[in-house]
Amino acid sequence: MNTAAAAGSGHGLVVADDRLVDSIGGYRLVRLLGAGSRAEVWLGHRSAPDGAGETVAIKRFLSGTPRREIDTELEALGRVSHRHIVELVDIAMDPDDRPCLIMARLGRVSLARLLADRGSLAPGEAVTLLVPTLEAVAELHRVGVAHGDLRPGVIHFDAVGAPVLAEFGRAELIGPFPVPPEEYSLTTARLEEHDRALADCRQLVDLLRLVLGTAGVHSVDLDDVPDNATELRDALTPSLFRAANPVPMRFDVPPIAGPPARIVIARGGDAPEAEASAAPSLVLAGAHLPAWLESLAGEWAQKTRDRTLRAAQSLRTVRKPFWVAAAAMVAAIVATAVLLQPGAGSDLEPQPVVAQPTSTETANPAILGDDPLAAAEALLAARDQCFEARSVLCLDAVDQPGSAMLERDADAIRLAQMGEESAPIRVADATLELVEELGDAVLISVSVEPDAATASLLIVRSDAGWRIRELLFE
Repeated sequence: MNTAAAAGSGHGLVVADDRLVDSIGGYRLVRLLGAGSRAEVWLGHRSAPDGAGETVAIKRFLSGTPRREIDTELEALGRVSHRHIVELVDIAMDPDDRPCLIMARLGRVSLARLLADRGSLAPGEAVTLLVPTLEAVAELHRVGVAHGDLRPGVIHFDAVGAPVLAEFGRAELIGPFPVPPEEYSLTTARLEEHDRALADCRQLVDLLRLVLGTAGVHSVDLDDVPDNATELRDALTPSLFRAANPVPMRFDVPPIAGPPARIVIARGGDAPEAEASAAPSLVLAGAHLPAWLESLAGEWAQKTRDRTLRAAQSLRTVRKPFWVAAAAMVAAIVATAVLLQPGAGSDLEPQPVVAQPTSTETANPAILGDDPLAAAEALLAARDQCFEARSVLCLDAVDQPGSAMLERDADAIRLAQMGEESAPIRVADATLELVEELGDAVLISVSVEPDAATASLLIVRSDAGWRIRELLFE
């Protein structure tokens, strides 16, 4: 019997190691929700003492799915915690020793299905859908993740009708996890140079164009928008809130008829402060919004009001003569820079702009250098960081590809991801001593205090720099 046959029988069963399996990670398999070329998604249920229980979606990867793709999707979901991005609840291993992602269960209806069934959305529904989606993509890029497949089919809805971004099978890590967590993974300049981040922005704009078109909203300008998800969110959110009052999504009736409901803006006086404080003040009386949507609109309004008030108050005391003088000074500086630039006015070829590397790891110079002890110290520190971040992909810049060391470290991190902590050697408490150099391989003695543990570290040099080949405790 194969998996498809077991699924087709109507029972919650999968086949692993030539035997039927009816549960994964403590969740009973109820039925197959969907299947693709890489994975199956099952409905799982776990009973609770109070009788309520818990229902989840379990993504089980099929045989032949590259482990790196699984690790990438797992880490991408593990990095984010956002109201409008599907939640990774837990990780489990199936009997074939492949990771399974246990995720919050979403509704079967996607935006693609909703548009196919209804043909269009109401203007207010478009706002309810698009503002959280802009927020979700901006958050992904902030933590160094590109979704890679933004389309109507990957936007689902939770139990209260809130849009949730899902389906991370084509996700890619485009930067390291930010430290501290509230910072940004990549600078604006590097994001705007990264092909996958740019592709996300283009797909996001196409999605907005489609949804707004079906809703009959033409007041939002999508022709000249930023190439950065955060700036795109900040630029378009005010226009979306001006276009229509957000209203709850409707799944059981045709779209709401009539012209778009306008946001009422209370204006008082001509002072910049009065206009600034009133502009984002959304008058939503009678809309009966769910709590999550009222909270989203309120947070955005408060942040916008605070930023605008500060700007208005700071500009209020600046007089026109100052701006004239400032403009003249800037013009003079620019003219001087052009005149003093070597070769100014000549027919020299413009110099190419060299893009900064956008790999997920930034190599420590010591790892690329000639000192094996300095490289060993940097590699052990980087290994510690991989364990702290619980990132398997991080090990690519630490352990030698194809080595047993890489496999052991990757397995230890996967166990840590499932709650079974593993403690790597701590470089802060280690003393390194060169034992022997064998061409591109160097053997180093490692002494760890206060436990007085000793280990032998073998590092090798390649075109990519030094890597750990083996670390054995005596």
